Formats: sequence, structure tokens, C-alpha cells
Amino acid sequence: MHEEVMAAFATHLGATRSPTTTHAYLGQITRLRRRHPDLLAVTLTDLERHLADRRTTHAPESRKAFRTAVRAFYRWTEKTGLTPDNPAAELEPIPVPFRLARIANDDALESALIRASARDKALILLGRLAGLRLTEMTTLRLDHRHGRRLHIRGKGEKERMVPVHDELGWALSNLERANLEREAPSAYYFPGAHGAPHMHPQSVNKAITRATGCNPHALRHAAATAFFESVGRDIEATARYLGHSSVETTRRYLHLGFDRLEEGVGGMGLRPSLRALR
Repeated sequence: MHEEVMAAFATHLGATRSPTTTHAYLGQITRLRRRHPDLLAVTLTDLERHLADRRTTHAPESRKAFRTAVRAFYRWTEKTGLTPDNPAAELEPIPVPFRLARIANDDALESALIRASARDKALILLGRLAGLRLTEMTTLRLDHRHGRRLHIRGKGEKERMVPVHDELGWALSNLERANLEREAPSAYYFPGAHGAPHMHPQSVNKAITRATGCNPHALRHAAATAFFESVGRDIEATARYLGHSSVETTRRYLHLGFDRLEEGVGGMGLRPSLRALR
């Protein structure tokens, strides 16, 4: 019975959600099922206890992802008549504290690019000069490039066009030439092993981390900050560049350089009348 429910929910998600989101939601529901085999008998108290028990073992982002998935699942079970109501409807929001994420250091990246293979160089530059997400790098196809533009299908199936920096263009051209020399050319810039069409996201993550010492998201944060400064601190343009629906999300990506903070403090001198109070 529950296998049929999960299959039907997967079909429901597949109609409107990306494969990545579908996979994530199903994973959360599967974890809930291990604790509550009868998913259709779960109560609000069960869900709250599930979240409470993970307060010290799971990050707020993980608990928030669980809440999002179960709200979608039980909204669907209520709509289809599988449950009389939605037990997740009254789940309180999970606050996620703001944390300044790590940003890739350009000096370290320059050293890494000198040593990197053609493949890894392209991956690094896609993160640093195009601001691509990990999955966007992984699934980048050769026909997604149109001269000096990359046609990106990102999170939530949203599409955007990203300009190609000259250095990135050279790196991609090298991969394009190498692909033509293959006995069986690939449709993707980063072909997978053992018959897989493209590299697995974890493999890309490991390749970038091994080459640079930082993860792909740190490259995206560096790209966001550099782009923001380059376009005159235009946050709406930066949001469009990153593929964000909300500029509030974009704000979390921006890292004001410490030199800017020092400049700001330097201009905060006391008025002459206040100096006498020292």
C-alpha cells in the first residue's frame, strides 16, 4: 500500500518539481517512514517529536528541508483523500540562523588553476566566473553554450542566460576540442564514468575541493560578491546572474570585503565638538 502511495507521490512531484527536488522530498518521506511505517496515520505530534529529536543532531537547514517535504506530502494526501486532513499544516517554521559562508580566495584559486587539469580548470571557472551551482556544472551540455552565453536551467527548472568570461570561454573551448577527439563524443562538458551521461555531483564536488581546498558553493559566493561589486552594487542584476527569485536570498551570498569595513570606520571620525570629550 505505502509503496503505491510513494510511487503516486513521486509522479505528483515529477509533474511540477525538478528531479533534484523530487529526489530530496522522497528521501525525507522515506526517513519519516522508517520511524512511522504507517505514513497515513502520522499526527502533528509525531512530526513535531521527529523534529524535536533531531534538534541536536541535525542542522536547522536539514530540519527545515524535512518540514518543507512533509508539508508537501501531506498537502497532497489530503487533496487526494488519502488522509482526512494535513497533519503538517500547523508545523511551525524552522528558523535558520544567518551564517557567513566561506568565500573562495582568489590567490588560492590562481594557484589551483596553474596546477589543474583542463577539466578541473573549467569546473573552477564555472563556479568563480559564472557563479554556477554544483548541479548546474554537472549537467552542463555543450549545446547550452551559445557563443558568449550559457543557457542555464537551474534550481526549480528556472532558466537564465549567463555571460561567458573570456577565461571561461577558453577553458570551455579546450573541452569542446577534446570532446571532438573522443571516439564517442559526449553531449556534456563533463562526461560520467562507467556509461553515466555526466559526472555525479559528488564527483564534481570532490574534484573542485581537491583542486582548490574549498567547495563549489564557496566559488559561487566569490562570484556573487565579485559580480555585485563589478556592476556597481546592483543587487537585482546580481540576483538575476545567480538565478535567485528573491534579492533577499542574494544578500546572503554577498561578502563585503574587510577593506570596505575599514574604509567605513575610517570615515566615522568624531565631530570637533565631540573630540573635547575624550
